Amino acid sequence: MNSLISNVHFLAALSTACTQRKERKATPPSSQRFAPVSSLEDRLMSKVARIEASASISDYEILLIGFEGHSLGKIREICTLADVKITASFGNSAHLSKAASLKHLFTHIIVNTEAFGSSDDAIREILKVRSELVDIALLIVSPSTLTDDHGSERDMLCDGTFGANLTPGRMKIGLVKSARKVVDREI
Repeated sequence: MNSLISNVHFLAALSTACTQRKERKATPPSSQRFAPVSSLEDRLMSKVARIEASASISDYEILLIGFEGHSLGKIREICTLADVKITASFGNSAHLSKAASLKHLFTHIIVNTEAFGSSDDAIREILKVRSELVDIALLIVSPSTLTDDHGSERDMLCDGTFGANLTPGRMKIGLVKSARKVVDREI
């Protein structure tokens, strides 16, 4: 029952954010400079609601891209131990280009860079779709990277990188941090 309530809160917050985004795009920039206090208060309360909704890891909907065989088994085990639900998985990295059309079904996309052949190929392909995925958390698993990185210097590419030897605890931290980055971008 609690997960149903959390889903309802998350969907309501997401709907509010989409409506506010449409309103901001429709409003000329000069009138946005001095927003009424009530509008700012509404935006702040909406942000708080979305942060609360993003805190429930068991409600996350995850799309895995580029995981096959052993790597798929390993990431599934980590997600299970972290109480994270994998909604869908595409082994072929070519499916990354289709992720934008499916983004309304997921809260997070996790991409395995090893599926692209080289780091340069992975970065190139991720950058092609990143602009269409700013309203969803995009995380990268890069076994060649030694540590996790969820800093803002990676925001042009992704919301965070998981390094080698991913654990359930690090998975949870990365998912929550990336969800909060998405919420912050919306405001």
